[in-house]
Amino acid sequence: MVINPGLAVRLVNLPDNERFPKPASEPDFQAATRIIALDEFEHRPLMNERFPQWTDVIEYWLVHDIDKTSALVALGQIEKKLLQLIEQLAQS
Repeated sequence: MVINPGLAVRLVNLPDNERFPKPASEPDFQAATRIIALDEFEHRPLMNERFPQWTDVIEYWLVHDIDKTSALVALGQIEKKLLQLIEQLAQS
């Protein structure tokens, strides 16, 4: 098991066989109820290029990748957004 300090504090452990992300496909978007991308500056141009019909359907959370911010800051932003999402879903 891989231990990440920021995730460990939140009692989340990563498996040893963690894999790299897989590319998205049209069926992925068609099957989704909600689509969220973390870094709009990175993902919006890719979406415009590869899946332009989905670009404006995506909810962008404006969380930069770790090449622009620290993992700790990004994780805190993701956690905040996830908690807001859970609250929003609980109210609907």
